[in-house]
Amino acid sequence: MADAVAAEADLDGDGLIDWVGVVMDPPSDDAHPRHAQVFVLMRTQDGKLRLDSQSRAFAFLEGGGRNGFEIVDVPAPGQFVLQFNSRSVCAVNAVRYTFTRQSSEWRLSRLSREHADACDATDDQTVEIDYLTSRATLTETRSGVRRTSNHRGRYGRYGLADFDPTRPYGLDRFLFGQ
Repeated sequence: MADAVAAEADLDGDGLIDWVGVVMDPPSDDAHPRHAQVFVLMRTQDGKLRLDSQSRAFAFLEGGGRNGFEIVDVPAPGQFVLQFNSRSVCAVNAVRYTFTRQSSEWRLSRLSREHADACDATDDQTVEIDYLTSRATLTETRSGVRRTSNHRGRYGRYGLADFDPTRPYGLDRFLFGQ
């Protein structure tokens, strides 16, 4: 049986409760990836759900059940957030993907990654990329010293249909410690 992490809320502002979620195949073991897909379903006036959009299927490793999609949120109509969390012995990461409805397509509009070093509580990093304005903010704490820098760049346009959480979406420019 498949697992799902989902939210029900009005995604399109019509007053009807829609559904957005990540559907994942059942976990098997640590050595094999799980397959998942994002779906957006809109409620019709007669109460049925119709497929509005979906991502392609993608694979990710759970690594002992400590990695995976844990939060789906709808902060406002026309927007939803997927959060992928990962944990290891010395690190905790949370990546939030914000999708915004633009015309008839769901597009990645913002990405936020928080990295905390659990073995050295004085080191952490937060990166926020706004794809609509082509701006990014990097906040790093190294050895207890906090620095924030702003960046402009070309980060591309990414639609939900091509979403794959293993892609860096510009985060590779801000690898911790570089």
